[in-house]
Amino acid sequence: SRKGDPWLINQYESSPKRPVEFYLDVGHLETEESSGGMSMVKVNALFADLLRKKGYRITYEVFQGGHDYDCWRKTFSKGLIALIGKKR
Repeated sequence: SRKGDPWLINQYESSPKRPVEFYLDVGHLETEESSGGMSMVKVNALFADLLRKKGYRITYEVFQGGHDYDCWRKTFSKGLIALIGKKR
């Protein structure tokens, strides 16, 4: 684990790869830093990079908006389609 990285990133970095896929999205306006000193945009980018490096299948999107219901309702369907909407 890297000092200063958020808890979830450290957990995935130190654990074996699991048979799961990920859909991550974040609004480009989510730039307010948390008490840990990182914004949601930065944390999501770091997490997406780590997941790719570990070989996970991931869909990652930065959308025009912030952290609110209006944006979530627009991206929720994209997440479902990314994770379960494709025939395998």
